[in-house]
Amino acid sequence: MFMVVITGIVFSGCMQADNIVPSSSATPVGTAIQDEPVAYSPVPAVTETPKLPPGTIIEIYNETIDLTYGGEESFPYDLVNTPMVVTFKVYPVIVEYEKFLSRDVGYIANTTKHWSTVTMEDPEAWAEVKLVDRNTGNTLKAKGYNGDYSSSKFGEITMTLPGSYEVKFAGNKVTINATITAPV
Repeated sequence: MFMVVITGIVFSGCMQADNIVPSSSATPVGTAIQDEPVAYSPVPAVTETPKLPPGTIIEIYNETIDLTYGGEESFPYDLVNTPMVVTFKVYPVIVEYEKFLSRDVGYIANTTKHWSTVTMEDPEAWAEVKLVDRNTGNTLKAKGYNGDYSSSKFGEITMTLPGSYEVKFAGNKVTINATITAPV
């Protein structure tokens, strides 16, 4: 506020022309504000981020992984407090194609043949989520969609032992929504 007063005095002095005389009803610039107290606000103290209570479950990974054209992604994590839970949902690519259908009803005159549009999940779509021990390279747990796994689009892997792990996401013609949670 004090800077505003000084700036106002300097600014008003620069703007006066030689032939302009201030009127007697104008308040002198410096006198009205000098009697007002200047309020200073204290600088807030720097505080640390509050620590979460032990055992609080936090989300350590939350990603949408696009594997439409194949590929693999991984997430390394040193698990101290257990359990670590990996949950995922698979969204396969949807394909649409024309198919010639015929249906015989027993009589030649009642046979119907026509083209039809078929919409379905891409038969080449698959996904795999593996939990790998980073020290040995061994796959400890694995779940997935299609291929060697079921056609379920939901999965969950739980690890209850501390260690150094890597969660690997692989697939083709799919998108995976993955979340990993662990306690602090």
